[in-house]
Amino acid sequence: MIRVLVADDHPVMRLGLQLMIESAPDLVHCGSAANGVAAVSLAQQTAPDVVVLDVRMPGGDGIHAARRIRELLPDTGVVIHTSLASAEAGAQAAGVDAFVLKGATPQTLIEHIRSADTTRRATKRTSDGKGSRTDPVATTRSHSRPTPGSRLPLTHPSQSITADL
Repeated sequence: MIRVLVADDHPVMRLGLQLMIESAPDLVHCGSAANGVAAVSLAQQTAPDVVVLDVRMPGGDGIHAARRIRELLPDTGVVIHTSLASAEAGAQAAGVDAFVLKGATPQTLIEHIRSADTTRRATKRTSDGKGSRTDPVATTRSHSRPTPGSRLPLTHPSQSITADL
């Protein structure tokens, strides 16, 4: 099971993400936070496999939280889930595993969560000397299905917006 922590300042979004996670047979919700500071603290307490972060949250934004989680819990995957397409460069600089716009389908977000977990597990094996390092985040963007050991590319805003048309 992949343990997933979510952080979003909107209670309805947190609940929706929790329900989406719980609907996937291989994912389990291990906590929710309303801001980045709380997300970092909760991540340290619960040691999730993947953290899903919104970008703009009062009391601590998701980009700063992503950097802190990378520093404190390097084996934890980080997925940015936001409505701000302009935050992609900051997310990449923070070392996130995926950037998904809120207009994406639930299945797309679930695939990115799975991919972030696979990537972190492979990276951990490498640091333990038991595996090989995966490729860095791809710069081309698509909604292709992940393969074991691969990273999903960052999601392009127009693909998320037009996916349901």
